[in-house]
Amino acid sequence: SDGTLMEELNAAGLRSFLLPGRTLAQVEEVDYGAGGLGARVWDASVGLSIWLCRNPARVRGRAVLELGSGVGLSGVSAALAGAAALTLSDTTATAGEAESEAELGGAALLENLAHNAALNGVAAAAVDVDWHDCLADDFAPHRRFPVVLGAAAG
Repeated sequence: SDGTLMEELNAAGLRSFLLPGRTLAQVEEVDYGAGGLGARVWDASVGLSIWLCRNPARVRGRAVLELGSGVGLSGVSAALAGAAALTLSDTTATAGEAESEAELGGAALLENLAHNAALNGVAAAAVDVDWHDCLADDFAPHRRFPVVLGAAAG
């Protein structure tokens, strides 16, 4: 790779991405039944990861929250680009609790987020965030984040 874009080194099992600046990010995916739509790396996350590594000043030295982290590729990329603190989030809603398939997550997602952060040598908190709770009148965030990331699927 010329270090300008991203090159995926392997697409099965442990997924390894060579990011701009020759930074290596690795993530493991989880079974769809355990993680729903957040179980896989989405193209939007790949694009955001490229952008973050090409624009590290946007995150360098700042606390970053990634919403709907899935496997955490974008958040890990932000940390590798110099974020001072990283919080990865997704939902643990189960099939009985989710109103749609898009809201389906699972405890396996949060466990995998913590695993993927550690795999990359990144200190990160993995938290359960149900976006519906954010709309409640009594919602009070536990922390303010100067950078909030989100990569929407398609």
